[in-house]
Amino acid sequence: MIKALIFDFVQTLGDAASGYKDGEKNAQVKLMEKLEITDSEKFMEQFREIRKKHFLASDFNRKNQWLELQALYGKNLGDEFLDKLADEYWQFVIDAMKLFPEAEDVIRDLKKSYKLGLICNSQRDGSTRALQSPEFERACKYFDSYILSGTDGIPAKPDPAPFNMMLENLGVKADEAIYIGDDYRVDIEGAHGAGIKCVWLKHYSVKRNWPENTFGVPEITDLRELIKEGMEIFGRARRPGAPRRARRSRPTITRISGS
Repeated sequence: MIKALIFDFVQTLGDAASGYKDGEKNAQVKLMEKLEITDSEKFMEQFREIRKKHFLASDFNRKNQWLELQALYGKNLGDEFLDKLADEYWQFVIDAMKLFPEAEDVIRDLKKSYKLGLICNSQRDGSTRALQSPEFERACKYFDSYILSGTDGIPAKPDPAPFNMMLENLGVKADEAIYIGDDYRVDIEGAHGAGIKCVWLKHYSVKRNWPENTFGVPEITDLRELIKEGMEIFGRARRPGAPRRARRSRPTITRISGS
C-alpha cells in the first residue's frame, strides 16, 4: 500500500527553465568577452563538457565550473568577477522560478491521502540558490518533511542516503513510497538505487533532450495525472529488482485540456 509520495522541487514542482537558460547565456557571453575568445564553437564545446562533468559529480557550483574553464585558457578572471557572475546567474533563476500552474492544487489534494516529502539538491557553501525563491517556501508548507541534500553532511542525490533519510522521516518503508522527479540520473536512478518506485515527470512545458527510460518507469507530462490516474500510475511503478514486464515503446499519456 502506498502511504507516502516524495517529490523533487526544481523542474518537478517549480519551473525556472527560462532562468537557467538566461543565466547560462549571460555567463557564456561575459566569459567569452573576458577570456577574449575567438573560437566560440570550441569554447561552447568546452563549456558544456565542463558543466556536464561537474553535474555528474553532483557539483552544482557554477563558479567551480568557470574556474576550470578559465584554467584552460591560462587566465585568472578574479573572484570578484566570477562571484558577480554567479550572483547574476542565480538571480535569473530566482526571478524565473514559479510553481507549475497545476502544482499547488495537486499537492494540496494529494496531502489529503498521503504523507508528503520533498528532497532537493543544494550545496553547503550556498552556491546554489534556486531554493531561495519564495515559491519554494510556498510549496514547503504542504510537506511533512523536506531534506536539502548536499548540505550538512547529507550526500546529494543520486546518492541513496537522502532517500533513505526521507523514508525514516515519514515513517514508511521503500515499498510504501513513490518518488516523483524530472531528472533521470539524479531523481529516477537515485530513487531506484534506494529501492523506491518512481514516476518520471517530463513536463509538457519543458523543452529538453530527455534520456532513455532504461528502467521503464511510468512517465507523466502533467502533475494532474497523479490525481487523474491515481493508483493506476502508482501500480505501474515497478519496484527496483521486480521482474520487468514487456515495454511499449512509449507509455500512453493523456494530455490535460488547456495544457
